[in-house]
Amino acid sequence: MTSRLDGFVNTITQLGSVFTDKARANRVQAADPLSDEDLENLYHDDWLSRRIVEAYPAIALRSLSVPKSALASYREINNNEENPAGELLKGLSLGRLFGGAVILLGCKSRAPLEAPLPENARLEWLDVVPKHQLKAVEIDQDPASASFKRGLVFEITGMHRRSGTVFHRSRAVFCEGLTVAGERNARRSVAGRNEGFPTWISVLQPVWDAIAQYDLAWVSVGHLLQESSVGVFGLAGLIDMLATENQNVIEKRLAILSQSRSVAKVIAIDPEHSESYKRENASFADLPLLMAQISQRLAGAADMPATVLFGMSPAGLNATGVSDLEIFYGKADTYRIQSVIPKLNRILSLIKPGAECESLPLSVPTAKEHEEIRNARANADRTWFDLGVIDEAEIRRSRARDGSLDLDVDPDSPPPITPPQPTFDPNAPLDL
Repeated sequence: MTSRLDGFVNTITQLGSVFTDKARANRVQAADPLSDEDLENLYHDDWLSRRIVEAYPAIALRSLSVPKSALASYREINNNEENPAGELLKGLSLGRLFGGAVILLGCKSRAPLEAPLPENARLEWLDVVPKHQLKAVEIDQDPASASFKRGLVFEITGMHRRSGTVFHRSRAVFCEGLTVAGERNARRSVAGRNEGFPTWISVLQPVWDAIAQYDLAWVSVGHLLQESSVGVFGLAGLIDMLATENQNVIEKRLAILSQSRSVAKVIAIDPEHSESYKRENASFADLPLLMAQISQRLAGAADMPATVLFGMSPAGLNATGVSDLEIFYGKADTYRIQSVIPKLNRILSLIKPGAECESLPLSVPTAKEHEEIRNARANADRTWFDLGVIDEAEIRRSRARDGSLDLDVDPDSPPPITPPQPTFDPNAPLDL
């Protein structure tokens, strides 16, 4: 028995010890990592898993604009017939799904793929390789290098169409998964594979338990709906017939019951022999609230609001979902700045040197919201004008530049001059 210094332990029942106290006996245990096959099946067959994987990359790329000077070439390279959604989106998604992937940069140069990428190389194609189809054939052993103990040269393996291709790490854009904390988890996530590759894990790994419980809950609801109303037939002498193994009588009686119900839509019973029939209905009173809580748990685990994860409108009293969307857009903007923009700019620099993407707002206001914003600005301008803080020319320049006037106005042109209105003098002689 383990002694306690902060309380008492019952020597007979052992209550209070680590063996029987549920609160003290809890231990955090590492879950079994999802295999590459499990992750691939989830991505292909479970729509929630696919949405969790693709939501952040999709909204981040949607809010980025490629400069016109590189747009045509970028579309030709990134969006092809095999992958119209784009190789960049695929790379970001597979990186989140498998805990790492690379976008191979196919550049036109005399140097082989296993050599470092030349400075004047021009991009011609992109291809995505998930982490489990990569093998490091050369490890960086220089402690002063940023890629120390990471692969310098990789080989594509498995069923990939470029299997056997060897390339230098400078010819790849690394797409990350979730960061692993601690050496123990790092060794466990690698599990002897992908040596030389960053130790990331799939974004579905910490969400898997919530996904499984959500799916199980809906399967249980489906079964409950099928048995929402169960008929109960009271058959006199059932126990005695079972004891004497007189199965024929039971089967014949149930067959007659079924036939009479299917033909005449009635149930014939013999009350003199204590037969009875009734239906037991299942209760669904608390089911909507329970499913809402399970859905909310999954949304929290996926780090997305339910409106985005499930594609449904906010529900409940005064529910708008505005605060949830603001938090989500804030996280998506962080992901866009830290991860997506550097990768896209790296690709654009190989198409047209110096080209960089432009960030657009993550959310676009509706026509009603746009009108409310414009009216609020107009009221603010009127207040500052009445107080003498700004004049008409300053208001005109400010609103012409931000486009809130919805008019084609030159911000540097002076405001129109209103002609003075004639005044009436009662003492002036009348011109007859």
